[in-house]
Amino acid sequence: MTTKQQNALPESQSHAIARLGNPSFALTNETTWLTSSFAFNLEVKDPRFDLSYYGIFLPEVPKRLGSHPALDASASALVSAYPCVYKCQPSREALSKYGRALRVLRLSLNAPDNNKVIETLCAIYFLLICQVRGSPMAS
Repeated sequence: MTTKQQNALPESQSHAIARLGNPSFALTNETTWLTSSFAFNLEVKDPRFDLSYYGIFLPEVPKRLGSHPALDASASALVSAYPCVYKCQPSREALSKYGRALRVLRLSLNAPDNNKVIETLCAIYFLLICQVRGSPMAS
């Protein structure tokens, strides 16, 4: 039997199987990464690092990510600062994202059509958490 004959399917089964190429990469972008990282950090239940201490509304935040640039930037800063709490030392990435979040928030507050008040307040609150968690007193 040749290889072609071994791989051949009976006529009744040949239409049931579609041959696909290599699997494609998972669909991911900055918003999906941020949403999953934020949700992952919410799962930490160690009292020293538990984010639920900062509000019972936090599990609702991932649903709103991607809807407001200031919220996204501040959530990204919070997610980047989270590992720094374990190490008790800020990282360059966390400080950079914090600075970016401040710039995006300033632009958002100066925008005349800023009608997303809840997202803006949440962004301010996240930056406050970054300051509190990143301060030497938090260690």
